[in-house]
Amino acid sequence: MPLETLPGRPHCNRGRRCCHPGPVPSAEQCNNEYGWCIDTGDVCNGTAETFYNSINDHCNCCIPAILSVDDFISKFDKKYENEEEAKKRIKIFQDNVEDMKYHNWLFEYGKSSYMMGVDEYSDMTYDEVISSLTGDMSDLTIADENNVTGNFKQATESYPYWYIPKNIGEEPESMDYRKLRAINRIRNQKRCGSCWAFSAVSSIESQIFLTNGRLVKLSEQYLVDCSKGYAFPNKEGRTGCAGGWKQRAIRYVGNNGIAFRKKYPYTAVGGGLCNEGAPKTSYQVTGIQRVNPGKDAELLNALVNRGPVAVSIFVTKNFRKYKRGVLDDELCNTTKRINHAVVLVGYGNEKGKDYWLIRNSWGKSWGEKGYIKLARTVENHCRISQFAHIPVVEVAAT
Repeated sequence: MPLETLPGRPHCNRGRRCCHPGPVPSAEQCNNEYGWCIDTGDVCNGTAETFYNSINDHCNCCIPAILSVDDFISKFDKKYENEEEAKKRIKIFQDNVEDMKYHNWLFEYGKSSYMMGVDEYSDMTYDEVISSLTGDMSDLTIADENNVTGNFKQATESYPYWYIPKNIGEEPESMDYRKLRAINRIRNQKRCGSCWAFSAVSSIESQIFLTNGRLVKLSEQYLVDCSKGYAFPNKEGRTGCAGGWKQRAIRYVGNNGIAFRKKYPYTAVGGGLCNEGAPKTSYQVTGIQRVNPGKDAELLNALVNRGPVAVSIFVTKNFRKYKRGVLDDELCNTTKRINHAVVLVGYGNEKGKDYWLIRNSWGKSWGEKGYIKLARTVENHCRISQFAHIPVVEVAAT
């Protein structure tokens, strides 16, 4: 991977030894992950401060280079309508890259806990991303959830609507449901505000696996086409690509079932006719639980005892450009809004910072191959525990 060096310093090539502030990284981490390089045979120890004071011709600070415009267009097969549109997108991309470069210097200096990077949406403004890649409406006024059930078979005594914590404080130090193979591969909602459908579907798929041992693939497009008036507003011109309620999508599946993804593939287009005749899974959603709003300890407990949780968060400009590390985002503390639905699949600690592990639906080019580690150091960070829901799936008859 090409690297950039500090101004006036030699290029930092592969094959050189690695130097990083703080504990010496492993050989695997040293393989251009950090980008701290020195010539073979040289030594550079100490804290970030002493390291920077000792920089010379043989001890260089390097960061991974960000894609050039040409490489970006080639890698993501970008095709623009005309020259004017191309110039506009290239300018947006270049502006985004400049922001990333500045932030990544802070990251390398130890002033930030996360790194930014390019993904397939890096030629879009923040406002464009919010309008076309988010769409969680959980914080908008709707009828009280306890009364909006229709013929929905609400959770039983074993699974009451409000989740009751069990042995709180006795959870393991970390958990990752990917390691249990309870999570399907990362998917891409593309330029359609259907995050609510992806959050609902992924949480249901995981619950089916945890209760029945089978990891099925269910259709987000079925919800985008069929749940109008229930999981998203029944207004003229309104489609499932303009946002919806993930919790009501789960309830809709409880009432109507859900088609298999292979039989009802995703198109990233709203307003299509509903194909109710598409083959559906026989596994039944029989209820929904909600975690006490704003209580991180109870959310963590629910994650351990019940499995992956459909959650709502607020996407900031920093979240939008995240690449790796732990996102500790001050911008999240400035709002009580939410705008995006995702799935909480784990938690842990990285370099002394506690984090939530979140599955996004923006494809593998975003974040850590589609995932993000969100800081767990502030209660209800980015509103993660405000609207947390868990599907209840029955055990299939044998």
